[in-house]
Amino acid sequence: MVLEKLINNYFKAITPAQVVKNIVCHDDLKEIMARSLFTENRTKTLLLGGPGTAKTLFASEICKKMKNWYFFDGTGTSGRGFIDWMYEHQNAEGVVIDEIDKLKRNEQAMLYNFLESGQIDYQTSKVRYHFRMEKCKVIATTNSLDRLSKPLKSRFAILHIPPYTFEEFVEIAVRILGENYNLLADVSKAIANILWNTLNCKDVMMLDHIGARIKQNDRAEDIERLVNLMIKYGQINSNTEYN
Repeated sequence: MVLEKLINNYFKAITPAQVVKNIVCHDDLKEIMARSLFTENRTKTLLLGGPGTAKTLFASEICKKMKNWYFFDGTGTSGRGFIDWMYEHQNAEGVVIDEIDKLKRNEQAMLYNFLESGQIDYQTSKVRYHFRMEKCKVIATTNSLDRLSKPLKSRFAILHIPPYTFEEFVEIAVRILGENYNLLADVSKAIANILWNTLNCKDVMMLDHIGARIKQNDRAEDIERLVNLMIKYGQINSNTEYN
């Protein structure tokens, strides 16, 4: 295979096909991502898509499968700054920046220089960082380009993830629920059908939330009742935005 020839010395134990096989993503997009991952060149990729397109699920799965890849949540809920985080992960072969548009302005400016040269120069009254990560690949995700500066956007290959069709949503349900929870294909299809057609929910992440609570012998009506109960009591909100 052409993709297998792209494997560099760091990843001889794993093939591109193995990395992307079970990742939730459009199949043709997987080829681009495999080429982005398995090359000795430094790549910078921005995944753009609306809620429910599973960008975060896609990117986090890459971090699980790839050696020395790290995941950073751009929302900053943990309180840790991106610059400090990068300093602590100088060994990274690659980093995922989820919701890059949520980074602070000074962090976006620093990131622009990093994407350009692989170098980070940052100084305050408390810290001084000066280091290079010339081979570090970057994958970022965002729902919108509005909050990203033009120079920062120009440094990425921007890949737009289109919404899933119903057929693709069903296929993803069978894959996720079968592999993660050993659910039969018919049960997985029933869950997908209820979410899409009954609840008008097209969010891939919802499949995992529901699948974790389904029993092997549940019927379609059992699944529908459980989903509605979870929504009623606030465990799952069908209007929640996911990546």
